[in-house]
Amino acid sequence: VKNYPPKLAPRRAPCRGTKAMNGALAQVVDLITNLDRILLLVHREPDGDTHASSLALAASIRQLGKSVVVAGRDPVPGVFQFLPGAYTITNDFLLSDYELVAVIDCGDLKRTGYHERLVQFAKTKGRLVNIDHHGRSDLHKIQRHYFW
Repeated sequence: VKNYPPKLAPRRAPCRGTKAMNGALAQVVDLITNLDRILLLVHREPDGDTHASSLALAASIRQLGKSVVVAGRDPVPGVFQFLPGAYTITNDFLLSDYELVAVIDCGDLKRTGYHERLVQFAKTKGRLVNIDHHGRSDLHKIQRHYFW
């Protein structure tokens, strides 16, 4: 076939610019690499992308020998119970037990269900990361690192 495989259009750089994105990613990787106790926090009324991405990231972090917990205010909906590790997601945790908190797939601080606790964590420990595919976030007010 003459035109197979099809030529793909070049990938567009994210709005923040490739250098900025790569720098943010490098900072997040550095934090995960150098810290041992990590909390991945999902938003209220969780959907498939928040659970799947947080569980996949947790599995990757565990392979590095780190302690990682996925938590969220609301229970995992039944439709997502099939995801490997879904039964491990908790709503019971102490932020002081963690060196790093990563808010996954959530650009709204209040949507986490733990906004006051996160503000306090950011003030005392300062290691709050937002990993999100949404272009807007109010977490920038308290976080040190933002990757999308």
